[in-house]
Amino acid sequence: MTIVTWDLPAGTDIPLHEHAQEQILRVVSGALQLTVAAQSRRVGPGDTVVIPPRVPHEARTLERTRLIDVFHPVRTEVGGSHAGLAARTALGGVHLAVGPA
Repeated sequence: MTIVTWDLPAGTDIPLHEHAQEQILRVVSGALQLTVAAQSRRVGPGDTVVIPPRVPHEARTLERTRLIDVFHPVRTEVGGSHAGLAARTALGGVHLAVGPA
């Protein structure tokens, strides 16, 4: 699995994408507008969202937002060459990969 903590400024756009890993997103503070499979909702502190593999999703932070993402299996491109995730890492992502890729 891969665990990432993000500290994102207000107005950060996470463009529409999908990946092979299941994603569990937990909002620690702040708020974002999250769209998963064309269904949009505001999520805030304490909210947890499970995004199945290969389901398109995107988000925009509505204020400074701290969140935790857990991916399974390991998501090797976090902090690597994937442009969107590399940009998010530059905005404050800290990641930990556990287990085989």
